[in-house]
Amino acid sequence: MFAVVPAARESSVPGFSDLVQGSRWYAFYRMNQISRWRQVLNDGCLQAPLAGLSDGWVQVEVLNTFNAAEYDESRHQTWVKVKFLGTFVDPLSLDQRWSPELSVKPCDLRISVPRPALSLLNVRWFNYYEQRNAQWNCLGEALNSGVIDGVGGAWEAIPSDYEVVTIFVRGADDIQRINPVWAAQQLRGRHRCCTVHLWPTQSNTGDGYVPEDVVFRCLERLEQAGIPLRHPSHSSMLYRQLCGKTWIPAMSRNPLAGVPPSVRLMSGDCRSGYGAAVARAYRVLSDSIVDAGMGNAGDPVEGVMKAGFSWMGQDVTCFAGQQQLDEKARKMLKLDSLDATVQCIYLQHKVNKLVELRRICFYDRVSDQYQIHTRYMVVEQRRNWDFEMTSAKTYTEAEALEHVFKGNTGAKADAERQAAELGQHWLQWMQRETGSKAAFARLDFLVEVDFPTDEDEEAKDEEAKDGEAKGEEAKGEEAKGEEAKDKEATVKVWTCEVTQAAELGQHWLQWMQRETGSKAAFARLDFLVEVDFPTDEDKKAKDEEAKDEEAKDEEAKGEEAKDEEAKGEEAKDKEATVKVWTCEVTEIGGSLCGLSDNARNAAVLSSCFTDVTCGTVGCLCTTPRPLPVAAVEEYWTHAPRDAGANAELSQAAAEGTTEGVEGSGAAVASGAENGSL
Repeated sequence: MFAVVPAARESSVPGFSDLVQGSRWYAFYRMNQISRWRQVLNDGCLQAPLAGLSDGWVQVEVLNTFNAAEYDESRHQTWVKVKFLGTFVDPLSLDQRWSPELSVKPCDLRISVPRPALSLLNVRWFNYYEQRNAQWNCLGEALNSGVIDGVGGAWEAIPSDYEVVTIFVRGADDIQRINPVWAAQQLRGRHRCCTVHLWPTQSNTGDGYVPEDVVFRCLERLEQAGIPLRHPSHSSMLYRQLCGKTWIPAMSRNPLAGVPPSVRLMSGDCRSGYGAAVARAYRVLSDSIVDAGMGNAGDPVEGVMKAGFSWMGQDVTCFAGQQQLDEKARKMLKLDSLDATVQCIYLQHKVNKLVELRRICFYDRVSDQYQIHTRYMVVEQRRNWDFEMTSAKTYTEAEALEHVFKGNTGAKADAERQAAELGQHWLQWMQRETGSKAAFARLDFLVEVDFPTDEDEEAKDEEAKDGEAKGEEAKGEEAKGEEAKDKEATVKVWTCEVTQAAELGQHWLQWMQRETGSKAAFARLDFLVEVDFPTDEDKKAKDEEAKDEEAKDEEAKGEEAKDEEAKGEEAKDKEATVKVWTCEVTEIGGSLCGLSDNARNAAVLSSCFTDVTCGTVGCLCTTPRPLPVAAVEEYWTHAPRDAGANAELSQAAAEGTTEGVEGSGAAVASGAENGSL
């Protein structure tokens, strides 16, 4: 569709005397730097969608013979004046054509150009001009060009050694026309990947909203053509799970995930029998809350209702009781519209959060660690909402300690410890889902704090007594050694297919029920049985092991008794009970809550070089750059703060530590973002 630059073994620069009027060379074109317009090199075939080279080497023609005697590198008027050849088209003015003119340094011209290190295919919304340029807005330039022109991006890391092919789309039809074979042919780089900057949706309309099924079919076809996704996630399958929230019901069964009891309410069930479907889902949610020890049978359920593939706080509401659920679910599922495409909504137990704690994670390939920053987000009543939402405002460390934890440093430390454990689980989950570590993740957690009242003192005394009793009980335990002697075979049962033993079977039946909101009519649960029969040598080893266990048990019992007694004493001094819940696992496009985007840009760029090992010396695939530390850029908090305090906090955040860098403290998002309950 556009001119392809011929490859050469080495870049070569023309001499000053060669730069005469009419001579042709190559210069590096950067769409975002030429003007405020977004013009791409296109061959004139304006069939939708508009596509073309937006960054890369393009043939140019010298307009005026270069005067070497007057050349001053600091004065662009003395540079070489060139015109880019070919047809350049702007997505907002398809009937006009441009040939951009630019002054360039003589050393930036090439006789021929080599194959670039990276080729990036960027699929984005055509109307760039009216978009808010915020970190969370995938239609704005901050996200669209951050990995290319931003700090830590391609122009800084590998200047002139990359190319970008941009496709501007106006809707679902344009996306369906993207030919993966054509796309693969246009990308000449040693490494290839794609990014997409759209809002996949099932229900919303407006700029950038495109049916999610169309978006993900396109991404799957591109991945099959050897063009892996790198933004907003590093896999289209994982991206679909994240923005569709499809992980919620299953993960609510996993204690390591920290997801409140949840159930999926299917649109199809509601259309065939609305009242019965809602009643079933409500009953399943209620039973799940009771099973989790978070309520009593018969208590009215207070919950959160949310739809997948929804953005910026849309399609999120609360309900109290079955009647209110009945009223609000009908509206969210759009059951009154025959054209509605909402497949399901998620019902979740509402926790009494005081604050939202966010862990923002950037993967550093050099250290093989995550740079993690902690942010406390203010929860407040927002306009046009009948419930409290997480805002874009943040607390500083001191503010969070004072306003959220009431000065209780132990409770604050406990919340951060729980969030770190949950965060580790989610990072491992994403790695297992795709086989590689995510370049970026923002993990949102709800912090629930129960401050004790005077009536709780008696309960604390009882808890202390229970701790002492457990210490005595630990001293009397003796069974492991004898069991080891008599053990004849080790048996392990593994799930083979979703068709064991009673405990595993019960888990899978409950999982299916939460996935759909109703019990399955039939299920066959297949399990693999692994049996390890001992040999004579094993029995001798077991006898030795039993003796060692007896000795260890005696030693451990004393320590365990002391620990239990200590726990009893701790219970007397306990000031607050903290529970942290997973709220959201977001993709790369989420707000950074006031952090600079340099670490995100660099992390995403680095992930673009993980597809293959090209063998080129110095390439980022084998020699990655260290990740820069994200710093606090601005504040917008619930309390006024003077400029001096801002500067002090910004410097403190920039000098933060990591796991890698684990920073914690003040920050603020520069504008509205995804609200969460």
